[in-house]
Amino acid sequence: MGPGFNWPATLLIGAFSLALAYRKSPVPVTPGEHLSFRHVLGAWPHNGMGLALGGVSYSVLATFVTLFYLSRHWTGAALCLTAFGLALSRRAFSSSKPSAALADSR
Repeated sequence: MGPGFNWPATLLIGAFSLALAYRKSPVPVTPGEHLSFRHVLGAWPHNGMGLALGGVSYSVLATFVTLFYLSRHWTGAALCLTAFGLALSRRAFSSSKPSAALADSR
């Protein structure tokens, strides 16, 4: 364990999470038809494939940025990836449309 590892905080967070989990009520089991594993697996390909392809594009960009910074002997690739992630999440979860924002600024 390195010098930056804070094991008491890790234990406290784990104990707090366990206490929250024990307070939850169990999920009721309803009788009905059991689905086969193949049926359940076949229900998610469209959404799962979209999520996987979105992850691939972000991974390619992250790899390119990291290798570009390395080739230039720059520091701060992690900061660049953090800024990109924040900008991407702001764009993804923004409630306004870009065209409306551009129309207001004119």
